[in-house]
Amino acid sequence: MRRNLIWAVVLLLAAPGVTRAAPRGLPFIGITVKDAVVLRSGAGNFYVSARVGKGTLLRVEQVIQGWYKVVPPEGSYSMITRAHVDAEGDGSVGIVNRTPAKVLALNLDNPGNSYRTQIRLTKTNRVEIIDSYGGFYKIRPPTGAFLYCPASRVRRATREEIRRDGEKDVETIVAKVNEVAAESEPERKRPDRVEPAPKKAKSDPRPGITKVAVTTPEGTGTVAKVNVAPAPVVAEAAAAKVEQKPPSEAPNEAPSVVTTEAKPAMPEVEMAVALPVEPQPGERAPDAAAPALDEAPIAGVAPPVETITPEPEPEPEPMTSETVVAERPADPAPQVVVPVEPTDDAARPVDDPEAQVEYAVEFPVERVFVAKPEPQSAPQTRRVEPDPPVVVVKPVEPAPTEPVMILPPPPAIERAAAPLEADLDGGPVALPASALSSFEDVEAAYERCGRLPLERQPIRDLLDRYRRLEADAALSADQRQVVARRLATLERRARLAELLRDVSTAQQQQRSQAESARRARLKVSPVGHPAGRLVSSTLYDGDSLPRLYRLIDPATEHTIMYVRPDDVIDPRVCLGRRVVLRGAARWDDHHQLWIWQPSGISLTQ
Repeated sequence: MRRNLIWAVVLLLAAPGVTRAAPRGLPFIGITVKDAVVLRSGAGNFYVSARVGKGTLLRVEQVIQGWYKVVPPEGSYSMITRAHVDAEGDGSVGIVNRTPAKVLALNLDNPGNSYRTQIRLTKTNRVEIIDSYGGFYKIRPPTGAFLYCPASRVRRATREEIRRDGEKDVETIVAKVNEVAAESEPERKRPDRVEPAPKKAKSDPRPGITKVAVTTPEGTGTVAKVNVAPAPVVAEAAAAKVEQKPPSEAPNEAPSVVTTEAKPAMPEVEMAVALPVEPQPGERAPDAAAPALDEAPIAGVAPPVETITPEPEPEPEPMTSETVVAERPADPAPQVVVPVEPTDDAARPVDDPEAQVEYAVEFPVERVFVAKPEPQSAPQTRRVEPDPPVVVVKPVEPAPTEPVMILPPPPAIERAAAPLEADLDGGPVALPASALSSFEDVEAAYERCGRLPLERQPIRDLLDRYRRLEADAALSADQRQVVARRLATLERRARLAELLRDVSTAQQQQRSQAESARRARLKVSPVGHPAGRLVSSTLYDGDSLPRLYRLIDPATEHTIMYVRPDDVIDPRVCLGRRVVLRGAARWDDHHQLWIWQPSGISLTQ
């Protein structure tokens, strides 16, 4: 049923008188039918790029899922990055300076969030600049830029509507639109078709072999002709083997007649089904390459029998006391029987059970393959395959080995590491002279000192020791290279340590001076009338609120002093403004600060 339906659809589409309905011509001039029609940046719920009123003419280029792709009307704009355009002259024209340069659809509600790409321009393209917005230019939409509106908001415009809109040559506009539409429409007439073959009825039987004719030489009589059904053929003629091709290769072939030649003087007889026949004693097995006629025996005619005389086998070699032929066991994984030579001078007989020991071979052996002779028998129709060879194993005596003397390893000489005698709170580590008597000792001391802080490393001592090693003529070339690298590293460390000491000394002096100035400032009682900006603070006397006020320098924001709250200070008026305080300073033991006790306040702003 499914195949019939597919063929029906194919015939319907291929029929010469049937053509598919072509869509209406595109592009066309449309007119809006609603008020405030929005033109969006994409065919969907994208941001609004323009709004047009009712009766606006739009050029529709394409229909996409219920949306019209239209040319941007007059009054719509696009956006392009200012860095991609070089303005010329009065700034109304720009030249694109890179490839590609994206032109974005204007986001009418938020121009800075315009991200929908309309077209990509190339270098040297010209654009008309309307205005600038931040890092963008607002330009007139170039050719190839489009906007989208719902199809329900636009219909085709008539000639009268186009003429009312101010167009004079209406016929020319309509002709151009129709010409573009004709070029974009698909071809209505299809090229020459190949008519498919008529479909056969399902009830028709598949064509098969209906007749097999077997010819014989002249004067030998006639041979029966048998009708054969389309099912698997059981031939009742001479053993003619007919191969039928599968339907997929030749579905429409005519009934074939296969002719084969039979043996001469064959009478008209009924043939039986070809069955495999096992050979009898004295007969040859059927050959796979023989013709198909010999595959089925003919009733009443004895098949020819060809006797085969087995070839004489070579006589086996005589067995000696040095060669033992093991009987082939029935087990697929037999054990190897290895003869063991007797220990005494008198050789034991071969059949002595003590002379045969069964064990796993763990040494190299010599393998001698001896074919087992076949007993002579009567002529047979098939040749008996020889048995697999028997492995005869001879032991191989290992060569005598000389005793090896194992010497004990030399005692390891442990060199005591030179201790690093240093006080954790002291300066550089002092290295004992006994620990720096050789190249290896100096290298070990260098490695240990590298784990100490830079300011505590004995850099000067190591430099002296390496300079002495450098003057030693007994050093090898490799050791001299190591000494040169160590000297360069230690000199850099010495310069860094000196710089660190200078920086530490300067920082300590700066902290000492700042502390001295702070203490001196605290001990001196402020006099006069302090002035500055009054702000709040987080300090209070530790027992009760409110918190203290803070008088700061407006230029540096540094604190001049803290002011104790009083009724003369109205925080709603004075906080955040420049003021001049009157009163006296009081030393506060809790905060260790001079705190101003105000008796009056004046605003300077």
